[in-house]
Amino acid sequence: KAMSIKSILKKTIGAERLSNMKGQVFHIACKAKLGTKALEIDNQYLEEKKLIEFPKYHTFRGYYDLNYLSADKTKFLVHRLPINANNNKDTSCEIGYIDMMTGDFRKVAETHAWCWQQGSRLRWHPVEHNCIIFNDADQDGYCAKIVDVDSGKCVQKIPSPLYDVTPDFGYGLTLNYSRLQ
Repeated sequence: KAMSIKSILKKTIGAERLSNMKGQVFHIACKAKLGTKALEIDNQYLEEKKLIEFPKYHTFRGYYDLNYLSADKTKFLVHRLPINANNNKDTSCEIGYIDMMTGDFRKVAETHAWCWQQGSRLRWHPVEHNCIIFNDADQDGYCAKIVDVDSGKCVQKIPSPLYDVTPDFGYGLTLNYSRLQ
């Protein structure tokens, strides 16, 4: 007899715990879910999720349209701010990733060009798979930076912020970031 996902979850973790989890399932602004293993239940597989929290930080990925998981599925890009941060004026934001095996955060860089909704437009570089792209603001104004995730070194600075890029990284689209929050 086939069981619904909801029935499997109730049977596995209990109705009360399932009810308590409903509000947390899609709350990605401060939490990242990591798949860790599969459980066999009535010949069906249910992926078990592990909730990663950083109590002293707001941890968020950014806008929904970008893929934050590395090509090898070992790193999940995030922005991280102290819990008392409430605006982007004079507040730098950590750029890094969550190690999908350990759940640990690794800081790679910082940005001064972020907002709560879109982050810094952080993303994996479409061609250089060990590099990330994000927007920043420095003494020259808004820019985009390409940073190697292992060394944390900026390998290229682009003199305009980037909203999006083509899959071959041949073109980028920008907008007036000074008009955003």
